[in-house]
Amino acid sequence: MVVVDHGKIFNGEHFTDVCTALGISVRSARERTPTDKAIVESLFSAIKKLFCQYVAGYTGSDLARRGKYIHDGPLWSINELQDLLDEWIALHWQQRPHDGLRNPFLPGMKISPNRMYAALVAAEGHVPLALSVHENRKLLPFKRLKVTRKGVRIGNRTYNSAELQQYYKKHSGIRGQGMKWQVRYNPYAPRFVWLYDHVKDDWVEAEFIHQRLIGDEWTQYLWEQVTAAHVELGGSREDERAITRAVAALRERTAGAQAPPRRCPRYSPVRNCPCAHRRRTGMPASALPYQARSSARLR
Repeated sequence: MVVVDHGKIFNGEHFTDVCTALGISVRSARERTPTDKAIVESLFSAIKKLFCQYVAGYTGSDLARRGKYIHDGPLWSINELQDLLDEWIALHWQQRPHDGLRNPFLPGMKISPNRMYAALVAAEGHVPLALSVHENRKLLPFKRLKVTRKGVRIGNRTYNSAELQQYYKKHSGIRGQGMKWQVRYNPYAPRFVWLYDHVKDDWVEAEFIHQRLIGDEWTQYLWEQVTAAHVELGGSREDERAITRAVAALRERTAGAQAPPRRCPRYSPVRNCPCAHRRRTGMPASALPYQARSSARLR
C-alpha cells in the first residue's frame, strides 16, 4: 500500500492504473494532515539536511533561504543532480544506521536500511517481480485517442502505421470510450507509440511519421523545447516537419560541440582535485568524498 497526498500526479489515471497493474493499493492522506504520511515528511527533511544543503547552488526551500551568488558559477543539470542523489542514496543513506530501524533480535542496535532489508528478507522471504515487455508497456503513460486516416496525435506529433490503420473508425470495445483507444508512449523515447487492443490483449505499434528526418534517439523534453523556440520565431506549432528538422539540427550541433573543461572550485590548484586524481588512477566516482563531487552548481 502507498499513502499519497493530493498532488496532481497522484490523482491522475496513469498513477492508479500502474498501481493496479502492480497490485499496489492506494490510500489518500487527509488534506493538510502531514502526520498521515509522517515517514515521508521526515525523509524529505533528512534529504534537505544531509544532501541538498551540501550541493553547491542549493537555492533553499524558499527565497528567504536562498544562498548568495547562485548564478555566478556553473550549474548542475537535472540529470547530473539525479545521478548525485542516486549515488548518495546508495552509498550514504542506505548504509547509514537509522534510529527508527531496529532488529527484533537485536533491539539495542540501530541498523541501516540495507541491514534491515536483509533481516526482513531472511524472516519473510522475497519474490522478485519480473515484468515482460507486454507488462512493461502497461506502465507507460497513455492518452485515449481516435485513430484517423493520418494516424494518432500525441501533442503536436503524428504517428501512423499500416497495422494502426486497421483501427480507423473501429470501436474500442470499452463501454463509454467509443472509438477512443488507449495509446501508450514513452516520453524518454517517443519514436514509437503503442495502441492497446483490449479485446486481443495485444499491442499495435506506430512510428513518428517524420522520424527519418531525425535518424537518432530524442526525447519529448527536447521536442517541447524546440517547439517553443520555433513558435517564438513566428513558426507554427503544427508544422511537424519544420520542428523535426530543428530537432535534428540541434542534435547535430550538440553532438559536434565539445564541452569546455570544468574547473573544480573546491580544490585548487587542479592537480589536487579528486576528479583529476580519479582520471589518473581510474578510481570510480563512488569512492570520492560526496562533498568533493558536489563542487559544481545546479543548472
